[in-house]
Amino acid sequence: QQQQQQQHIYNNQSSSFSTNTNTDYLIVHVFVKCKPGTEDAFVEATLANGRQSAKESGIARFDIIQQQEDPTQFVLVEVYKNAGAPAAHKDTEHYKVWRDTVASMMEVPRSAIKYKNIFPSLPSGWDYPEDDGEKSWLE
Repeated sequence: QQQQQQQHIYNNQSSSFSTNTNTDYLIVHVFVKCKPGTEDAFVEATLANGRQSAKESGIARFDIIQQQEDPTQFVLVEVYKNAGAPAAHKDTEHYKVWRDTVASMMEVPRSAIKYKNIFPSLPSGWDYPEDDGEKSWLE
């Protein structure tokens, strides 16, 4: 019975990563280099923005990653569900507060590269888990 349960879990997980139907998400990698000594303040401001951004209906994921060898380097991985979502995101109050807060922390202007998703191809491979609608796991 345990083997059957494990196989059921595996089958359900595998279906999330099927390549049968493609969901066209826009993935943006935003590259940031902070001034040395501003990393903690940048992380604090970016987490506040990221937590609110993840609640937006047009955002599937909003990941914040920091380089191990150079802690002043970050990549924001923004996964948008549709072409209008980036503009909607940039129109939110939390984005504007973040943009203004981190502006003086930038060593160089941030840059971005846009990608399209290949795999996973279904929303369940990108989207945050569903819950009671509160997304309390973001806090």
